[in-house]
Amino acid sequence: MRRPIGLTAATLVLVACGTTTYDETVATSTVVATTTTLPEGTAVELLPRLVTGLSDLSLLIGPVPADRGDGDKTSRLAEVEALWAAVEREVVADDPDVADSIVRMLDLARLAVERSRPADADKAAKFVADVVRDYLSNLAG
Repeated sequence: MRRPIGLTAATLVLVACGTTTYDETVATSTVVATTTTLPEGTAVELLPRLVTGLSDLSLLIGPVPADRGDGDKTSRLAEVEALWAAVEREVVADDPDVADSIVRMLDLARLAVERSRPADADKAAKFVADVVRDYLSNLAG
């Protein structure tokens, strides 16, 4: 009984050691890096644009009508994130608590886009609008 088991095991080992071939004709994909040019301006100039960008993000989330591509919500989010990246250092230097609040709401907006949750996008937009309004009024006053 041991002999058939040994032959079977030896056969499996030899078969498993077969040569591997690669098909060179199969197309390979090349990853193309995308670059985002950061907007230029101060927090006073760019934060209102960030609020506007978030304000209707929820309209872009959810079922996608035939006349609109699914990339609209992700491109809008990318625009908002670029605006924040352009002013983040300035806001952090002025008021780290405000910066932290904005970052948390951008995280919520990102989650809203990823999970198709328009209510989260609305919540992020409302809170960011309040925080930015207070921040800008404190800068002016």
